[in-house]
Amino acid sequence: MGAEFPSQRVAMPMDDSFDPYDQWLGIPPSEQPAHYYRLLGLPIFSADAEKIQSEADRRMLHVRTFQLGKRSQASQAILNELAAARVCLLSPESKARYDAALSEWLASKLPVPPPVVLPEAPPLLREKSRALLPAEENDAGQFSNPTAPTLAVPQQVFTPRKSSYSGWTIIVCVIAITGVALGVLRFRQPPKVGTLEGVAEVRPVPSTLPASGQTGNADLGGKTVTVPSEVVLQSEQGDVNLHLARARVSGSALKLAGETTADWKNPDDEVQWQFLIRKPGFFRVIVTYAADSASDGGSARLTLSGRQQPLTMPIRDTGGRETFVSDQLNPMVMIDKSGRYTLSIKAAQKPGEQLMTLRGVQLRRAPVR
Repeated sequence: MGAEFPSQRVAMPMDDSFDPYDQWLGIPPSEQPAHYYRLLGLPIFSADAEKIQSEADRRMLHVRTFQLGKRSQASQAILNELAAARVCLLSPESKARYDAALSEWLASKLPVPPPVVLPEAPPLLREKSRALLPAEENDAGQFSNPTAPTLAVPQQVFTPRKSSYSGWTIIVCVIAITGVALGVLRFRQPPKVGTLEGVAEVRPVPSTLPASGQTGNADLGGKTVTVPSEVVLQSEQGDVNLHLARARVSGSALKLAGETTADWKNPDDEVQWQFLIRKPGFFRVIVTYAADSASDGGSARLTLSGRQQPLTMPIRDTGGRETFVSDQLNPMVMIDKSGRYTLSIKAAQKPGEQLMTLRGVQLRRAPVR
């Protein structure tokens, strides 16, 4: 696709007021340069050879009607692109190579927000040694046993004022006050993003991987399993990149428009992924989307398999439906077992006509100190 993705695009003379891709093929500037599936108006990674052939013929027939006019050069250039797309996608070998390159390109388009720095733990109170078992008192009221074992306690926590206190009384008081001090510190330290207090546990889907649509094998907890084509694999770095090419879109209005969603209008509209975790751990959930002022203040629900409470995604005005941002949700999630999982997104609150334009979700594996 132009400079961003390999294609057979031919440079064509165009004035600033006319865009043949938009006028003839319905491809707006925000989706240009278009990959082969978008050029033919097909769902991404479509494998229906008859549909590929018919759509290519239909679009080429339409573009040929402009060959004799003043747009003849633009018409010929687009005809060459449509022909190249048809030849590539109708050949199983070239289509497989093209799909692999397109998958990598789609994953690379997810913006990466700056890393979240985990907060440092508060410093402990400085410790001071105190006698654990006092010896017999002498006439001056001083303890005479210098070899008595010691107990670390906070500084200035307890100061005996009467020499008549017994050794066990001192021990009990020191332990009690130390426990209270540690409890206060814990109570006053609020949970932060990235700490264990802000982590929600997720359990795997209680089912086995199907054998249909298999694309290869994966190592899952010491066992080799067959991975179907619709399941997203975790990367070697531990991240899970969920782009719309592998999503299942359902609902009465929601549909795909190239690499994003369109017409997210109804409560039953839903986007769902399946993914395979081979390296369990803690994950930050990052959503890439665009929204205009009419959608500002809305929200979506992200449901992870086995987790009772969904994650809430606040939706804000990003500057328009073509201006994409990446927002990190709270809290992080903990996935402690290898296995297959699902993630789905539905509207929770929709103030405007549409919920948002979604590009993808990333589960970024995060080290927890």
